Amino acid sequence: LSFSVSLVLGPLLGAAWGLSGIFYVTAVMALLALVVVARVVPTPHTHKVSADTHPAREMVGRVLADGRLLRLDFGIFVLHLVLTALFLVFPTMLQDQLGLASSSHWWFYLSVMVLSFFAMVPFIIIGEKKRKMKPILCMAIALLTAATATLTQVNASLWAAWGVLFFFFMAFNLLEASLPSLISKEAPAASKGTAMGVYSTSQFFGAFLGGALGGYLLQSAGVEGVLWLMAGCLLVWLLAALTMPAPSYTTSLVLELRDALENTFDDVDRQLRRLPGVKDVVIVENASTAYLKVDRQHFREDQLADFDFVRQGKST
Repeated sequence: LSFSVSLVLGPLLGAAWGLSGIFYVTAVMALLALVVVARVVPTPHTHKVSADTHPAREMVGRVLADGRLLRLDFGIFVLHLVLTALFLVFPTMLQDQLGLASSSHWWFYLSVMVLSFFAMVPFIIIGEKKRKMKPILCMAIALLTAATATLTQVNASLWAAWGVLFFFFMAFNLLEASLPSLISKEAPAASKGTAMGVYSTSQFFGAFLGGALGGYLLQSAGVEGVLWLMAGCLLVWLLAALTMPAPSYTTSLVLELRDALENTFDDVDRQLRRLPGVKDVVIVENASTAYLKVDRQHFREDQLADFDFVRQGKST
C-alpha cells in the first residue's frame, strides 16, 4: 500500500515542489513516524522472547542449508532487484518515448496498481485453498519475465505500455504476497524469525544491487540493457522455482511444557513426532517450550490433551 501511494504522490509532489520537495516531505514523514512511535505505540510491560519470532544465531546454519528457503530468498532478492531497476528506466520511457509528462504519471501508476492488485487476489485464494502454490508461483514468475521482455518492444503506444505494466504488477503483487507466507510455511520449527531475517536481508540487498547494476547498465547499455538484465535474472529465478519441491502447508504451534517433567525431553520429542500431521519438533529445554510444525489437515490439537507434559499451546 505504501509503495502504491508513493508512486501516485511522487509525480504530484515532483510537479508541485520539484525533486527537493519529495525529499523534504519524506523527512517530515520520518519525523512524524518518530513521534508516533514515541507517543502512540504502547510499551509492553512484559516481554517474552520467542525462538519462533526472533532471529536465533544457532538456527542460521540450518536456515542457510535449506534448499527450499534459499530458493525463496533468491526469489525476493531478484524481485526487488527487478523493481528497483525498473524504476530507473520506466519513468524516462513514459516521458521521452511515450510522451506522457511526468506530472501525469500519477494516474498511469494509480490505475495500474489498483487494478493489478484486484486481479491477483483470485490467484492467491486458489493457491492457498487448492494447495497449488508452486504452479501459481511459477506462473507469476513466467508472467513477470514475459512482461519485462515485452517492455523492450514498447516504444510507441501508451496503452500497450499500460497493459504490460498491468501484467508486470499483477505478477509482482502476487509474488510479493506469496513469498513471506511460503517462508513461514517452509521455515523449520523454532526458526521462523531467523528465516524471515535472512529473507529480509535478501530483499534489501536485491534492491541495492538493482540500483547499482541498473545504474551502471543504464550508462553503458541504455534502457534495453537494464530491461534485459531484469529478464535474465527473472529467467534464472524461474528455473530455480521449477526445480523447487512443492511447498509444505504447515503452521507453527508453540507448546509450553510443565516445569517438572516425568518424561525426558527426548521422550517428549518422540511422542510429539508420532502425532499425525506433525512435521517437525524443536524443544528449547531452558525455556520448557516445544516448537512444532504441523499440517492442519491432519493434525488435531485436542490430541495434546492426552499428554500430561503439555501446559498449553498456541498457534503462531
